Amino acid sequence: MKWQFIGPVSLGRALIRAGVPVHLAFSVAVRVVRDYLVVMSNAVSEALPNNPQLVVIDEPDLTDLEDDSFPIAPDTAIDLMSGAMAAVESNAVVGLHSCSDVSLGHLIAAGPHVLSVPVSPRLVDDAPKIAHFLQEGGWVAWGAVATGGPIGLSVERWCKKLASMWCGLVQGGCDATLLRRQSLVTPECGLALHSTESAALVTDQVHELAE
Repeated sequence: MKWQFIGPVSLGRALIRAGVPVHLAFSVAVRVVRDYLVVMSNAVSEALPNNPQLVVIDEPDLTDLEDDSFPIAPDTAIDLMSGAMAAVESNAVVGLHSCSDVSLGHLIAAGPHVLSVPVSPRLVDDAPKIAHFLQEGGWVAWGAVATGGPIGLSVERWCKKLASMWCGLVQGGCDATLLRRQSLVTPECGLALHSTESAALVTDQVHELAE
């Protein structure tokens, strides 16, 4: 079973926008996230005792992480994300998701077992980092089926986009076998704003593309 919750960096920034001082916002955020993850993971374990869990921390608000205007340093953000994942890594496989235009190096440094990112040509520039992540046993969940616009009736476009990026990653140093073995195919981002019918269509396309 896969479930997710907002990460401490994005929650901290939301609290700052609501008027909470910076030093307090992130302190509260990381405690809230850690406590919620533990409670939720235990609830899932009680309801489904033999069911493994994939817990994904969602950090949509990492844009400009390396900019001087960002309220905390990149190393601090990495520590916050790592601390949140550590709360449940004894009970679950932990992942980190971000749709932001952020360096994969920061996400990988936080220590996820699964890295969840939208398919993008820019990821080819991070081929060495992805190669090392795969060699260390990490998995990548590729957000390959778009969720932010009109939903097409064919996966051909998504297949070409994913294949093109994978070719670039292999040329950049990724092992093709590891890339195939340690990859998942997912929607690009969440389906919460979609109707049941369109969400079903997206998941059908994810399945077809994965095959």
